[in-house]
Amino acid sequence: MQKIKDLFNKKKGDLTFKRAGPGYRLTDNNASQQQPTSSGVGRVLGTGQAQKTHQSQNPSQPKRQGGPDENVAKATLARFETKPNSTKATSANKSTLYDIMAEEKQKFEKELKMKEDMEAKRRLQQQQEQQQAKQMENPFKEFEDAQRFTCQTLDLTDPVPFKDILRQIKSSIYDNFTDDPVLRSAMILFNCNRSVDNGPSSNSSPNVQLQNCLDILLKIVSNLLLAENDEQLEKFKRVRRSKIEQKVLSLDGALDFMFAIGFTIDDKDCDWLVYADVDDDDGRKAKMTYLKDLISNPQIIHIELDRQVKLIDQSRPEEATNESESDVQVTSADVKGYYSNIERTRQIEEMLISKETKAKLLVSNSNLSNFRSVFTKLRFKFELAGEMQLIEAIFYSKETLADVQKWFIEHFGNALDGKCVQFKQGLSLLTNEQDTLETLKLSPASTLLAIVV
Repeated sequence: MQKIKDLFNKKKGDLTFKRAGPGYRLTDNNASQQQPTSSGVGRVLGTGQAQKTHQSQNPSQPKRQGGPDENVAKATLARFETKPNSTKATSANKSTLYDIMAEEKQKFEKELKMKEDMEAKRRLQQQQEQQQAKQMENPFKEFEDAQRFTCQTLDLTDPVPFKDILRQIKSSIYDNFTDDPVLRSAMILFNCNRSVDNGPSSNSSPNVQLQNCLDILLKIVSNLLLAENDEQLEKFKRVRRSKIEQKVLSLDGALDFMFAIGFTIDDKDCDWLVYADVDDDDGRKAKMTYLKDLISNPQIIHIELDRQVKLIDQSRPEEATNESESDVQVTSADVKGYYSNIERTRQIEEMLISKETKAKLLVSNSNLSNFRSVFTKLRFKFELAGEMQLIEAIFYSKETLADVQKWFIEHFGNALDGKCVQFKQGLSLLTNEQDTLETLKLSPASTLLAIVV
């Protein structure tokens, strides 16, 4: 340690200092005339001051004339004597920070308001969509789904929903026509494309969609039957699938029927169906004659509506008043508005106005006017064995008053003693037997008083 101290002391002893020149004040006018010596300037003032001194001696640099500037001196003294205003700087920094925070807050509030506006628009749009969906919803769907059907022809006696009865009919057709693909596919086409909306008419004639399909198939078969030469036959042998896809091939059993009568998919272009049977003219005409007769007279299997007949216990008021409306999700006011809207729709249709005006007026009708119940639940009050009875049963809304009378006589004819029966709704006597239940405004649920005459 002592050696280190001695080393530093020796180094300090070797340093020599020389006087740079006489000192002077900044306010002294004679100071500019005194030229400091350059010897030892670099060692005393340092490298930076030596460079300044060297520049002052360089004749190429501009020189100040007339001594030091008083303004420069005053500014220098003021700079040394005045302390920095740290409070003002801090306040400025704070002000800047607050401005930034305020600006960010404004941005955040603006974005939040935009999100709230978008959310409000989304909720409004969702409410409008829900309202539109509610208007398009069938108010009688639950009532219609609750109905059951049977098929006595195929010995299907257990009441099941409409879709299930169609499935059972299709399975029975497969079992009974295994060896005859033409008749099997035709029976499926005739009987498995029905809708519950068609009502009792589906048991007697095809619906519109099925009838359109049968018309096209009948035209195809007739063309093959009436072809007079090979050129016409080759033309009628080819059927474009895309043209009959929607009206024919979309129905259950239609494509199988096309394959069964001799059509196949073209190997070169799958969009074409080609008649590939190689029968002679007599064989082809005999086959097409059979197919024409088969399509012209479709064999439709009868489906029966389960009436769900029940005796209402009038000693229980809640059963006698509420049971009839348990499946029908509409009130009496809704039914009244329903028929009012139907009448209004009829009046609008008969007006001598433009189609555009009619469309605008029809849009204003409520939801119930767009749907009509397929079924009607009727209750019959009548006297039996000296007591008033209340019977409930289900009917198609398209059934006539005569159909209801016929059913009533079949089930309760013994109590009528061979007499006829008429019905009253309230104080109104129903006399026109050809009117449907819908026309008589009995749908979807009503109570009738049976009068023996």
